[in-house]
This record gives sequence, structure tokens and C-alpha cells, in this order.
Amino acid sequence: MGRHLWPVILLVFIYPVLCHGEPTFSEAIGLLSQERSYAEGGAALVKQYAPNDIEARRLYADAKGAFDGLIEQLLADLAQNQDPSLSGTFRERLDAAVVKRVAFSKRVEEVVKPSIPEGARPAVLVTLAEALAKAPAELIKQLFDGGMSIWKEWHGVSTERRRQITTRIEAQRWKPFAEIAPAL
Repeated sequence: MGRHLWPVILLVFIYPVLCHGEPTFSEAIGLLSQERSYAEGGAALVKQYAPNDIEARRLYADAKGAFDGLIEQLLADLAQNQDPSLSGTFRERLDAAVVKRVAFSKRVEEVVKPSIPEGARPAVLVTLAEALAKAPAELIKQLFDGGMSIWKEWHGVSTERRRQITTRIEAQRWKPFAEIAPAL
């Protein structure tokens, strides 16, 4: 009986992964936006609860630079009609950007958690937990797949649609730390 159950168990766990497929353009932009929100939210928490933490500011600047560089490379690849999946540099930059954003989020948790008043802890800690929930490898894969969806969306569309795509991608650049308001 146990041997007959294995195919069913494997199907239950593997089927959702196989059926999800590639993200849509809107899902890809949503993921970039989510990463920006996690980072900017973390910066707001640092400003509120650990305003003198230089290391958190440095880690934010590193992650911002990495993500903004990744966005610039994607825009350049689109403009030059180069498939980002063929670029080893794109993958390396993506890996580095995710590692840096996760390092920043971990630092936020480390310096902010002890400073949060008891009454505010649940809401703030949920946000931090969400920012750290995905394993970097999973996030890298999702962002890479998202980049490929953006690349596919770019092909065969009008010049006006390409301008819209470019605008949506450009909107995912992170704010400088100085422009982020403290969390309330």
C-alpha cells in the first residue's frame, strides 16, 4: 500500500510547481515593487528605531545600488534587444542584489527588534518576517523569471507600449535613504 501512495504524494507536491509557469509581466513588476517596498520599509524602520545605525544605512545603499544597477542593465538589454538570460553579468548582478537586500533586511531585524515598543511589535515584526521569508535562491529564481517575462512582453509590442514598460521598470528604482520618512 505504501509504495502506491508515493506517486500521489509526489504529484501533490510537484504539480503546483509545474503548473505555475512563468510569471506575467504584471507579476514581474509586482515582485520588483515588493522588493523595493521591503527595502524602503526597512529603511523607514531604521530611521524610526535605530537612526544612528551606520551599518544599516551602508547595507541599504549597497542593496539600492545593486537593484538600481540591475534595473539599468535590464533597461539597456531591452533597448539593445539583447536577451538578459544570455548575459552572465545579469545573473551575477541579480544574485548580488538579492543577497544585499536580504543582508539589509537581516540587519534591520537585528537593530530594530530590540527597540520596538511592546504594543507595536506584532505589526512591525510581521513586515520584517515577510521581507526575510523567501530563501535567496527562491527569490533569485523568481526575479530571473520575472526579468524573462519582461523581456518577452517587450517583443512584438508597439513603441507606445515599450514606453509604458520602460516607465513601469524605471518606477522600481529605490528611493535614496535620505528621502525615506521614518515609520510611524
